[in-house]
Amino acid sequence: MNIKQASFLTLSLIILGFIWVLLTTLAFKILKANPYPVYFPLIETGQFFFCFLPVIIFAKKRYEVNLKSQLNTFNPVIFFLLLVVTFLLFANILPFSQPIEFVKSISKGKLLYFQYRNLSFDGWILVNFINVVIFMPVFEEFLFRGIILKMLLTKYTPIFSIIASSLLFAIYHLNPIGIIYLIMYGLLLGWVYYFSKSLYLPVLLHIIINLLAFFTKDVNYDLNSKTLIVYVLFVSLSALLIILIIKHLQQKCLGQNEKLE
Repeated sequence: MNIKQASFLTLSLIILGFIWVLLTTLAFKILKANPYPVYFPLIETGQFFFCFLPVIIFAKKRYEVNLKSQLNTFNPVIFFLLLVVTFLLFANILPFSQPIEFVKSISKGKLLYFQYRNLSFDGWILVNFINVVIFMPVFEEFLFRGIILKMLLTKYTPIFSIIASSLLFAIYHLNPIGIIYLIMYGLLLGWVYYFSKSLYLPVLLHIIINLLAFFTKDVNYDLNSKTLIVYVLFVSLSALLIILIIKHLQQKCLGQNEKLE
């Protein structure tokens, strides 16, 4: 697979998504049904089976990718460290995913922090939860890491392949405000997949990321010397842990290659 073919898969996914939204919207208008609160959970559920599944099946057969073979190893120590990194990144990366709001908050002498949703867990909230926390991580990792990144690695260097797959991952979400946020997480998930040679860690990390996002609502602002120090500390600690984890995975990967030789 080359970069054009990977881009084609991503574009196909986006086009199918637009078609699904259009069909669903027309169906509600024709039936004169009230879309709330069914519409968005239905859109999310349908995109996995109407959009992701056909693209994954096509790519799997076209490029002869064995996804089962990628569900092989799981390192609990690495997962725990990556879990810590995920929480830290999620705590400090939000300003970069909302650059306009962040600049405004800085100009007002304030800094972003989180609040949590007061959710009423009715049936549709549960459907939305399953879509965001289970379906989305599995389908997205199978396609963007298990197929696109895996096949790009057969043709390009690891750095180019991981960056390219991360960009396609971010573009698919069609969220210009969160583009940096999505690229950074794509890079993290890509490196983890590359060194672990397994989809387990990326899928589990994606689940944790989406779980945090699901329970995160609007942000408030509060900047002072203490919160700024904590913010810088979180960024530094996240970067250090990522470097240590990547080095550990790299050494483990090299060790496995030496044994095979």
